Amino acid sequence: MAQLIITRSNEVTNRTVDYSIWIDGKNEGIISNAGRTEIQLKEGSHSFQIKSSTESSAIIPLSISNDKPVSLHVSMNRTGRWILPIGVTIIGINFILKRITEDELPAFIMVPSLFAVLLLYVYYRTIGRRKSIRIEKRNNN
Repeated sequence: MAQLIITRSNEVTNRTVDYSIWIDGKNEGIISNAGRTEIQLKEGSHSFQIKSSTESSAIIPLSISNDKPVSLHVSMNRTGRWILPIGVTIIGINFILKRITEDELPAFIMVPSLFAVLLLYVYYRTIGRRKSIRIEKRNNN
C-alpha cells in the first residue's frame, strides 16, 4: 500500500469547516483546520478532490507508488482568503475616519472598493466555487 499525506493550513475564515477527502469518487475521510491526515492507497493512478458543504477543488490526477509517499497541502484560494479581511478593513477605516474627523471616505474610494469585494465574494460562492480550495503537491523531504 502507498501512503498519501494530506495537510491543511490554519485558516481564520474556514476554521469551523471540515473538508472531506474524495479519492476515486469515494469519500475517504475528513481533514480539519490545521490538520494532517494519512491515507493508505493501492499503488497506481487515482483521482483526488477536496470538498466542503459549499466549496470544492478541481479534480486532480494522482500517481502513487509504494516506494515514496505523496504529500498534498490543501488551503483556501489565496484571493478568497483575503475577501473578508479586506472588506472589514475598508469598513473599519471608514468608521474610524468618521469618528475622528467627522468625515467619511470619499464615495469614489468606498463604493468601488466594497463593490469589488462583493463581486469577488459572489464569484467564489457561485461560478468559482470549484476553484475555492487549492491543492499543492509538496516535497517529501
